Amino acid sequence: MAPTDGRFEHRRAPFREPGRRRTILQERWLLRLFEYGVVAIVVAVLLGLFLERSEEVRAEAERLAMENVVNELRTALLLTAVRADGGLIKAPKELRAGGNPMKLLDRTPGNYLGIMTDPDPNSISGGHWYYDQQEEALVYRAARSDRFQTALPGPPRARFRVMRFSPGVDPKGILPTSTGPPVEYALLPLEPYHWRR
Repeated sequence: MAPTDGRFEHRRAPFREPGRRRTILQERWLLRLFEYGVVAIVVAVLLGLFLERSEEVRAEAERLAMENVVNELRTALLLTAVRADGGLIKAPKELRAGGNPMKLLDRTPGNYLGIMTDPDPNSISGGHWYYDQQEEALVYRAARSDRFQTALPGPPRARFRVMRFSPGVDPKGILPTSTGPPVEYALLPLEPYHWRR
């Protein structure tokens, strides 16, 4: 119907049922809840993957840190033995079978606890070095027990000892004997150990 005065007649919106509007809002709300649920599941899966990967990275970092200290000790032991054999220095008391090789370093690692007499490995927190005076062994207490395997009973740890042997003879098949000066001292593990990846 066209108005006679030139204006359009106001038309009412078609009648909607009151329950229908509520149903549309409920459907939208349920859809949003579903979307939030999917987002939460995706975030939880990604977080789980991140945490698993970060544990692997931490275990690898611990393994590399331990091997780095062992290599530093072997280098210090070799250099001290060569300098003592060449008469450049007086052989320190640590340069003997069963000596504490940490004393040969200019600076000990921050996680070295020092010399201990008859220590209880259960009371030592993981990720630390200590020298067991009774056993004459340098011990590393592993922090990641699920990634470290050894034949030792109790908490996971690796024990090393300075050993002396005749020149040209390699007691455990680790050291090169064909090149360089004869090596008479070596830092060797007392038991085999393995880092799982």
